[in-house]
Amino acid sequence: MREPLIFSINYTAYSKVMVTSEWLIRISNYNVLFAQISDSRFFVVNSNDHPYLSNEMNGIQLIDIRVESISGVFKPFFIRVNSQEMLDNLRDTLGRPIEISESLTLAQPLHDRFVVEFVKLVKSNPKYKCENKESLDPCLGCSSTTSEVKINKTCVDSLILAADEGERRCQSCSCRPMWCARCMGRIFASKQNQQTPEIWMAGRAPCPTCRATFCALDVCFLE
Repeated sequence: MREPLIFSINYTAYSKVMVTSEWLIRISNYNVLFAQISDSRFFVVNSNDHPYLSNEMNGIQLIDIRVESISGVFKPFFIRVNSQEMLDNLRDTLGRPIEISESLTLAQPLHDRFVVEFVKLVKSNPKYKCENKESLDPCLGCSSTTSEVKINKTCVDSLILAADEGERRCQSCSCRPMWCARCMGRIFASKQNQQTPEIWMAGRAPCPTCRATFCALDVCFLE
């Protein structure tokens, strides 16, 4: 019975990595390599940042992974992912650890660094009193964390706003809590000018559901 494909990495039209529930398959122009996941160990052996290999502001991070057989039935081979997020997705799909040498440091992507600072700021904001916290659903973004923040206007609008800023004053959101702080940070970052990350934290963004305008000072943890 043919196993369904659950993860893939495309390098070129004829070169790719495919993962099923039991196998990791490396296809190239010259050969096809099979690794049974239950008989494999995975090691990150190299990482290089290449800011000019992508149209995205962050560029890409090339991460090389060595695949070894525990029983020795196949020779080691290498696969490559182009971001830490893809590495995390691959790890989750394999259901096995991917070991990283202590001497090797993986650079944290710009958006991830922003999210860390965003969450720090949100922790210093006033809390939002939430009734029936136990009935909250998982975060709509990641589904792995219970919804934990609410958009509630706590900032003070500037006394001087440009004419085109009038409709962008921050507002309280009427939606129930549906996001975790990290996913809210990712949403906020995605709505900013990607060419000016140094001022993202001072920006505004629309609520993903009701479109109410908010800033980082309006994101409140629940209590």
